[in-house]
Amino acid sequence: MAVIFTLIFIAAVVGIFKPYIKGWKRWHFGAAAFVVFILIGVVGPQSVESDLKSESKKQEASKAAGSPDKPAAADSDEFEKPAEPESAWSYSADKDEMRGRTTYYATLTGTNTLSLGFPYGDQIGKVLIRQSPQFGFDILLGVDSGQILCNSFSDSHVNVKFDDGPIRRYGCTDASDGTNNMVFVQGAKGFLTNLKKSKKMVVEAQFYQNGMQQMTFDTTGLKWEH
Repeated sequence: MAVIFTLIFIAAVVGIFKPYIKGWKRWHFGAAAFVVFILIGVVGPQSVESDLKSESKKQEASKAAGSPDKPAAADSDEFEKPAEPESAWSYSADKDEMRGRTTYYATLTGTNTLSLGFPYGDQIGKVLIRQSPQFGFDILLGVDSGQILCNSFSDSHVNVKFDDGPIRRYGCTDASDGTNNMVFVQGAKGFLTNLKKSKKMVVEAQFYQNGMQQMTFDTTGLKWEH
């Protein structure tokens, strides 16, 4: 449209100097040139803006479609690492400043509550993994307050089930000082291997005056390299 008005404007300017339409005077051509000039000023910018918008849309469409040399941005999501599953495990370390040695721990709290008789009350199961320069590698199971019937002079054991696997029997012993709210698992290395692969663990242990009790744990995402 702007091109047409421009041609009319040029024709009107020529007519000012040499009228070529019968009955038209110079001022007729001058008036026509003025009107067309105004129309060019109105239509011209709109036409340019329209062309710019059209070009911008073409560029956006080209970017969205991508090119053989450069894949679209959405394709980059294929290379993102999957999110790691949430884990209930917590980790800590205790450094012996004098000897320059460090003991590492991983702890896990159970997902169910045990109702033990007086004086213990409600208890939640716990798992403790320990790597100590002094004592070596150990895994302990138990509660904050209670007595698990495990000792070193009898065939004491706990029953353990990882995910939907078979029930496994692990020997257990109490601490050297006689405390038995937390007991040591025998075959700790094999126990650790199963822990790392599992998402759920159920531990069944016999408690003093409370019979067999089951402790359930969400074992997802254990990281232990010590």
